[in-house]
Amino acid sequence: MPGNIQSIERAAAILRLLSGRTRRLGVVDLAGELGLSKGTVHGLLRTLQHVGFVEQDPETGKYKLGAALLHMGSSYLDGNELRTRALNWSDSLASRTQEAVRIGTLHEGQVLIVHHVFRPDDSLQTLDVGTLLPAHATALGKVLLAHHPYVAAEVTGNGLASFTDATICDQERLEREPRPHARARLGCRDRRAEPAVRVAGGADHGPQRPHGGRDGYLRSTGAAPGGSAAARRAVGLRARGGSGPCRVSSARSRGEREAAVRERYVAAIDQCTASSRCLVFDRSGRIVSVAQKEHHHIYPKPGWVEHDPEEIWRNVESVVGRALGEAQLDATDLVALGIANQRETTLVWDRVTGQAVHHAINWQDTRTDHIVRALSAQHGGAWFRERSGLPPATYFSGPKLRWLLDTVPGLQQRAEAGEVLFGTMDSWLIWKLTGRHLTDLTTPAAR
Repeated sequence: MPGNIQSIERAAAILRLLSGRTRRLGVVDLAGELGLSKGTVHGLLRTLQHVGFVEQDPETGKYKLGAALLHMGSSYLDGNELRTRALNWSDSLASRTQEAVRIGTLHEGQVLIVHHVFRPDDSLQTLDVGTLLPAHATALGKVLLAHHPYVAAEVTGNGLASFTDATICDQERLEREPRPHARARLGCRDRRAEPAVRVAGGADHGPQRPHGGRDGYLRSTGAAPGGSAAARRAVGLRARGGSGPCRVSSARSRGEREAAVRERYVAAIDQCTASSRCLVFDRSGRIVSVAQKEHHHIYPKPGWVEHDPEEIWRNVESVVGRALGEAQLDATDLVALGIANQRETTLVWDRVTGQAVHHAINWQDTRTDHIVRALSAQHGGAWFRERSGLPPATYFSGPKLRWLLDTVPGLQQRAEAGEVLFGTMDSWLIWKLTGRHLTDLTTPAAR
């Protein structure tokens, strides 16, 4: 049986050394560590640099791991982990650009949408998570193809379908098309060529202007109750500085504001995966004020995602107070409060003290995969579908609750004694607001 290939072993040793150091290493450093001649090390480095596995600092001449190698290390990211890594900025990006944000990954020559943040307006929109888009006919796909030349070659080699008269179906032209996207790290849309895709995803997380030149500005769609036309047009929401909470920008006079206070309003708490937000609406459905605050994500282990429920509650208290303050209102001006929440994020808390017994387990968390596999092996997926309409999955709250009961010391006994309460984030917020243990009918239906 043939032996190992010496040059590959030596190249692998160089990569291991570079990955284990916090500083760049030069030819002399690597030669000394490996006991090889400088010429041999230099030749190996040139080959590794050519394929993108190492990069050389032009000033110092020293080396570090290259982007191509790092990309190989993340090529097996699952959809949940990809969403988790992007959640911190996707909501902010949607707020700044006033456009929808989609996070996608290449899958069998197409773009699989793994996360979708709606455009922040009142238009009718459809959730695109799980949708497969043609890579060659969407801006998002072109951005991804620009950074994956091998996949691009496969896509063009399989033939290109035409969707509109502007779809690029010529292989040579398509190979040229992604290059500007690669340089800019951003894809632009063409409404004629890409009617189903409203925004492109890119690696540039910096401030971006939406189409039309407005910097994160959202016009109010409803008419203000009274006041001049100019004043009505001036009422809107602005994400100041491109991030952070949206605040009211209003040109109404003091008299108009005092009249508005005498009206009745509805507030909505949007407790989503990345942040908590409060919106106040007047009787015409016009947004009066918005406040938003992000919370931290906790990653104890790979695939585990948690939130601190107490931090979320503090943030909810903060954004409700700020939204009311911006609108010059108080709680007595509200006739109703609605809650939208990150479903399936699960927590258990003490019935008396209200103290959570563990961090909330996020809907993306996959720690319960062993429970799901055991249930599937015991009963089969069809057994669950017949009774619930859904297959067993780590997404749902049931396996998360089972994990908590099995893992948190004494929790099973406390639950049997009725000392603790279980719920998703809507139940938690309702309990904190009213002291009642409730949920919406649609939430347990999805569990």
